[in-house]
Amino acid sequence: MNKDVLISIKGLQYALEDSDDQRIETINRGSLAMMNDKYIVTYEEILEGLTSPTKNLIRFNNSIVEVTKKGELSVHLVFEVGQKNVTNYNTPFGSLSIGIDTHNIIIEEKESEITVRVEYDMDINYEHVASCKIDIVIKEV
Repeated sequence: MNKDVLISIKGLQYALEDSDDQRIETINRGSLAMMNDKYIVTYEEILEGLTSPTKNLIRFNNSIVEVTKKGELSVHLVFEVGQKNVTNYNTPFGSLSIGIDTHNIIIEEKESEITVRVEYDMDINYEHVASCKIDIVIKEV
């Protein structure tokens, strides 16, 4: 199975008291496949302020969501309920330590659409910065 899809990603960071909530939304074309009981989504995007495309890979099933970005920005984020995962977020300006403490993963499958919701807390350099949620909607085209 290898299908052409539209990937919509909506993110919301509930900020701490002294800053504003932040919303992001992107829509990209990509592909969806299934391998070893995990869905695999691949797509490229041009991120604001960067010159070359970033290659994205999202792997998921009911218990884990992994997001890998490769390019001028690179990171491998692992979301597992009840686990705190720490990774390096590499940018052209330096590297940050990102901690992800996942509270919930919800996956809904319909005939031509899959929705993935991840709710988590994020810290940067071991300091809590936000409570977050990401909604990923994958639709066949």
